[in-house]
Amino acid sequence: MPAKAIHIDNEDQWRVLRKNNVGGSETAALFGVSPFTTKFELYHRKLGNLDDPEFGGLRILCGQELEPAIARIFSEIHGTKIRKVHRYLVDKDIRGMGGTMDFEWLTEDHGWVPLEIKNVDYLVFRDKWDTSQEERVKHDQILQSVEPPPYISLQLQQQIHLTGKNFGLIGCLVGGNEPYLVRQDRHVGAIHKICTAIEAFWNDVDNKREPDLVGADFDTVKKLYPNAVQNVPPVDMSDNERLVELLTKLPALTSIRKVHEEEEKAAKAEIANILGENSHIITPKFAVKFPVVTVKPFQNKGSTSRRMFVSKIQEKKKT
Repeated sequence: MPAKAIHIDNEDQWRVLRKNNVGGSETAALFGVSPFTTKFELYHRKLGNLDDPEFGGLRILCGQELEPAIARIFSEIHGTKIRKVHRYLVDKDIRGMGGTMDFEWLTEDHGWVPLEIKNVDYLVFRDKWDTSQEERVKHDQILQSVEPPPYISLQLQQQIHLTGKNFGLIGCLVGGNEPYLVRQDRHVGAIHKICTAIEAFWNDVDNKREPDLVGADFDTVKKLYPNAVQNVPPVDMSDNERLVELLTKLPALTSIRKVHEEEEKAAKAEIANILGENSHIITPKFAVKFPVVTVKPFQNKGSTSRRMFVSKIQEKKKT
């Protein structure tokens, strides 16, 4: 059943809808395959503990200007109508499932279907998109065997579900001059997993069950706790068994960083989450300082961040 369509009148309205729903561009975070955010970060965004990323800057500006031009390229090549979408779709049965499409593509037999526009670097396309050299010359055909990265597939499958269509399209411009139009059919199994994951996510939000932290969440936690209580005696956290366990294995992880870098980052993220706004804590064997520091002017003038220092407490020699 197609979702409820809400016309977008302004950005504030869109932001409210986005906050109360998991959109197609966010769903990949629930499966750990998003290059932009983690499930832990998304959880705290929906709770209101973290702001959504600012929708501005050069990357957003380029997208806003280039996407309509890329859409027109595909319209010219394939001789079909394409239109920009100005509505937000909310699923009627799955709570908190929504999304907006980039564009829609007019077909003869299926009406308007979802169209995602992607401006892709050549090396990214080569390494992250599953395609064949034979098909990479078919600029005027709709390709079906090309497989985009998982986060894009999940996004399109969610749009297919919300629109009630049997397929969707991805217009991918590679390296600025190689256009490929990719078709993906409705995948019932993938859509079922998306619906189940979104329902479970909101259940976790309702019950304040934090997702597990991963390496990228070290930066997320620093945003979650941007301040620290300074110039006070260290807080004794000796009775926090999980913290002691993490601190015990952290030196070993650090010494083999190249092999276990992800696990090290996840351990630091969890330590930072346990510390919260504490800037200095101790356990029987470790001391941790997590102060607010000023970033050097030549890097980012006037900004602050938090930096973690872990040291092992030397045992006093018995006399």
